[in-house]
Amino acid sequence: MGKMRRTDSRTHGSTTIELYEYETLGGNANIHAAKDLYYAEKLGMHLKRIKVTLGGSDDLITEAGALHFMRGDIQMSTPSGGGLGGFMKRAVQGAATGESITKPRYSGRGEVWLEPTFGHFLIVEIQNDTLVADRGSFVCCTGGLEVGVAKPDDIASGLLSGEGLFQTKISGTGIVVLQSPVPYEELEVIEMQNDTLKVDGNFAFARVGQFSMRIERSSRSLLGSVSSGEGLLQVFRGSGTIWIAPSSTAYDRMSGLGVVAATK
Repeated sequence: MGKMRRTDSRTHGSTTIELYEYETLGGNANIHAAKDLYYAEKLGMHLKRIKVTLGGSDDLITEAGALHFMRGDIQMSTPSGGGLGGFMKRAVQGAATGESITKPRYSGRGEVWLEPTFGHFLIVEIQNDTLVADRGSFVCCTGGLEVGVAKPDDIASGLLSGEGLFQTKISGTGIVVLQSPVPYEELEVIEMQNDTLKVDGNFAFARVGQFSMRIERSSRSLLGSVSSGEGLLQVFRGSGTIWIAPSSTAYDRMSGLGVVAATK
């Protein structure tokens, strides 16, 4: 399977989730792809893969389309219960979170490999807790967890936050894999205990614990803040862990502009 190295591994019950990355890629017959791979490797970008080993006592839930291949005595199913009402509920949740309506569930004994990507991952273990993450960031989780929708504390905060009205909520005990907007090394982990975090932007992409999130103005004039786009802060209050990706702001500015334009 090529030269891969394991960079993370978590076990819950009989299920192990591992993150691998290729040390180098040889490319194929496409010379243009080879050129891109050369520069990606020079920049430290590596192709990554998620491997899940199922031991029979737990399931795996993934985003639709995430499967690459599987081996062993593994069965795949998709939720179909609840009739029309259940389907409509899943459809609403999918539209709200930017994810698939039905999330495949894998059970049995064997290996499940997810689609390779040059993107980044965050693997989180939660214990009788709730994780809230940006829309579309869910990759997979162990089967004892419940995947749903997190509603905003108020409509205005949802509309003004830049995240939309809803985010993905994952509750229970187990392991969650998220798509991270930046490499793991560039994430900042903020531990809070009855504390307040104010963020100018929407780069706080995941949190675990008991938090309220509201949009507040940093200046005296709310009207001026809304009309100018300045002075609006995401404010988190409570206890738990928040992952922020400060460098994602610079990457967003660089997209389509280049480094020089992004500095202006």
